[in-house]
Amino acid sequence: SAETSKVTEVGTDQICILKQESGDPLPEGRILAPVQRQSDGAIIKNAMGLPESQFKGELDEYLGPGKYRIHPYMYKVKLVPWSQVGAGQVGVLTKLDSLPLPAGAFIAPVKRAQQGNVLLKDGIPQSEYKGILEEVLKPGNYRVHPGLYKFETVPAVKVEAGLVGVVTSAHWDADAGWPAP
Repeated sequence: SAETSKVTEVGTDQICILKQESGDPLPEGRILAPVQRQSDGAIIKNAMGLPESQFKGELDEYLGPGKYRIHPYMYKVKLVPWSQVGAGQVGVLTKLDSLPLPAGAFIAPVKRAQQGNVLLKDGIPQSEYKGILEEVLKPGNYRVHPGLYKFETVPAVKVEAGLVGVVTSAHWDADAGWPAP
């Protein structure tokens, strides 16, 4: 009811992480509760407009800026500031909850469209695997779920005009005998 639900305001520079207080135990190997989705991938929401999971725990999706009526006995709320990548830096993401990396891989490949473009959600490269993502974040603000990703910034490497930068692959495909793409 309206009397037992509290209005939570998520600022324009925040995300809201929900922890669902009821449901089945998390599946083996998972640290976040996967939200329910329709066959087209759209998130299924309850009568309050909030994502739901059949599992108890912190949800793998977040709420963006806005006002939400959240029942305090159904969900615990955590407001988190956006992650920032400053000028002269890149952001490195390590995905903490998903499928294990393929055998022999140590960098998590990201999803790509048929044209080869990286598939993004709120500017974040998407991967179905745990581990360090192969793509970095450029300077800007990002909605990084702290339960889904470890986020860190490192200095960007700048190649001055007239010089050449050389990138070598640290991933070797033993079957093919050459560096993997």
